[in-house]
Amino acid sequence: MSQFWAITTASPMNLVAGDAIKLKLRAHNVIGGGAFTAVITSGILVETPPATPTLSPVRDEAGTTVSQITATMPEIISGTIAAGSASISSYGLEWNSGSGTTFTAISGDPTESLTRVITKTSLASGHSYIFRYRVKNIHGWSAGYSPQVTIVAAKKPSDPVSATTVLIG
Repeated sequence: MSQFWAITTASPMNLVAGDAIKLKLRAHNVIGGGAFTAVITSGILVETPPATPTLSPVRDEAGTTVSQITATMPEIISGTIAAGSASISSYGLEWNSGSGTTFTAISGDPTESLTRVITKTSLASGHSYIFRYRVKNIHGWSAGYSPQVTIVAAKKPSDPVSATTVLIG
C-alpha cells in the first residue's frame, strides 16, 4: 500500500539514494487546490552525490617504470547507489610525493574526465608516491576520497635466464 505525504520545499523526507518515489502533483493558490494528477512512477529516483570510493587506485604494471607510474581508478558504475543513483561525470585522481599531507590533482579537477587510467611522468626512480581518487556526478563530488595507496616508481626485475653454481674454497 502506498503512502502519500503533502510535501513542501521545507519538508524533511529522510530519503536516501536509490529510493523509488511515486508522485502526485496538484496546483494550489489562495483560492484552493486543484485535483491531483494520476500517480507518476517512472523515472523518479532519489539522487545524491556519489558515495566515498571504497577501493584504492591500482598500480598498472605495464605502464609503470622507474620514471613514471600508471594508476587505474576502479570503476564506479553510473546509476548505482555508489554513484548516488546518477551518472558519474568525472574521476578525480590526486597524488603527492610521499609526504601524505599535500595532494595535487592529476586529472578530473578542475576539468572533468571519465578517464580512469592515468600516467604520472617525470618521477624519481625508486621513490614512493601516494595516490587517491574521488568521483563526481551532477550533484557534486563524493564526500571523501578512496583509501590511499603507495606506489613505487620501479619495475619488477626480469626473471633470471639461468642459474650457475660457483664453488668457493
